[in-house]
Amino acid sequence: MSEVGRFFGRDRTTVSHACTIIEDRRDDIKFETMVCQLEDRLEDILFETTMTRDANEQKTQH
Repeated sequence: MSEVGRFFGRDRTTVSHACTIIEDRRDDIKFETMVCQLEDRLEDILFETTMTRDANEQKTQH
């Protein structure tokens, strides 16, 4: 949480508080759906980024 806080210019306790609020709100089905969609998209972006990086590394090795 300290690393996330530094990234956003906040303290780790602020990050912890935000996480608690988000987890409490996940009981709302609309909010949960939105968060799940966001998580899925972030996973897609991470996968695409990893695949692109790996492909670029392979090109430079040959």
